[in-house]
Amino acid sequence: MTEPAFFILTALLDAPRHGYGIVADVTELPRGRVQLKIGSLHGVLDRLVTDGLAELDREEAWQGRLRRHYRLTGRGRRALAAAAERLAANARNASARLRAQQSPIAGTTPSRAGWRSAAAPCCPPTTGASGRTTWSPPAWREWPPTMRRPTRTSPTTAGRGCPCGGRAPGGTRHPSTAPAPRGTHRTAELHRTDQMRSRPARHRRERPGGAGRVRRVRTAVRGRTVRMAEQTKAPGAQQFIPPQADTLDRLRAAAAGCRGCELYRDASQTVFGRGDESARVVFVGEQPGDMEDQKGLPFVGPAGRLLRRAVDDAGIDPAHIYLTNAVKHFRFELRGKRRIHQTPDQAHITACRPWLVAEFSRLHPELVVVLGATAAKALLGPAFRVTRQRGELLPWPASAQRPEDFARVPVDSAGTVADAPAAQLLATIHPSAVLRADDQDKAYEGLVADLTVAARALTR
Repeated sequence: MTEPAFFILTALLDAPRHGYGIVADVTELPRGRVQLKIGSLHGVLDRLVTDGLAELDREEAWQGRLRRHYRLTGRGRRALAAAAERLAANARNASARLRAQQSPIAGTTPSRAGWRSAAAPCCPPTTGASGRTTWSPPAWREWPPTMRRPTRTSPTTAGRGCPCGGRAPGGTRHPSTAPAPRGTHRTAELHRTDQMRSRPARHRRERPGGAGRVRRVRTAVRGRTVRMAEQTKAPGAQQFIPPQADTLDRLRAAAAGCRGCELYRDASQTVFGRGDESARVVFVGEQPGDMEDQKGLPFVGPAGRLLRRAVDDAGIDPAHIYLTNAVKHFRFELRGKRRIHQTPDQAHITACRPWLVAEFSRLHPELVVVLGATAAKALLGPAFRVTRQRGELLPWPASAQRPEDFARVPVDSAGTVADAPAAQLLATIHPSAVLRADDQDKAYEGLVADLTVAARALTR
């Protein structure tokens, strides 16, 4: 259970609460250490409701908006009790270890005068058969980090800062004079290699083998660059679009077998757009996320839930919306068991663009809403900046990077084409940017303000 979920369940323990009431209570519970934003609150609440730990208690109208109250379920109460017991057990374990570290036997470095009355950090006490206490050095890895050396230390400086003064009994060698384990010198070698690379070429010959090291590093860098450059070339999706695909359902079926770029290898499936062909508004996002990749539907994760809430607040009818992405496969980096989102490259945007053009050939929207920089690059080109022109109404398809791709659309099953009806385009931030923002409330208000401009354009 995450920390925000733990505190939200704790806030619901007393009585049902609405969103802002939960935020206020959560802020007070850990003495202000946890600052829960209203934007991320609904994502956590949705997960708690899905897991059966919380449920909707009631809805009420407040200042023209719908306010939802949530309450704790029996399952949530049991999960909270189990989590609290685990935290308490962990706290008791940590406290016991802290008390053990503060005892005289396992204390920190003692003073010079009384070092024999406590354990030295390098030479823990051992009691022989005669009952006399002796001191023996431990293994190198047990040596305090502040007294380690990556190379062998001179006997004259061995053990400085240690209570034994470097004079280990019985003629044994002090740990600080022992050679470091294999592999310990790697950091120092890399540091020296970086230093050699930053020097002029005439100085690199002063150190034997220096030029060779730099050459190997440069070869590795060039190799990595070549591999990245190879990713900028992709066959593209055009060859996977059948000419007879005259409906969105046929396009969706054909997209399932797309191999236009390498992203299909790791993604679970193609995530095509969803909505009605007669939709008045088309939302174009970046790429599917982890949850979208699992379910095969766009905007069903945390960013999608936030977008639906923003659409409702802006006054746009969800029944008149078509949702899609500029890239149809999930690009991610695997960290342990987690799949971390990665922004698509220009190669992926270019390879997947034919699907976007094919979707628009079957759609006749009155308004196109571009969500984020990746979608803006796909439709408007790399020179467009969302931060500069967000919330502005632009002519569509005249504002597209290649207007001719969207200017002619089929009007019947015989393949007859005609000029696309005049429409407008509006660019704004992606909902995931709201979830990442430091001030999520302000970012969410900006998103709703942009969508409100879109809603007004539909009513004209």
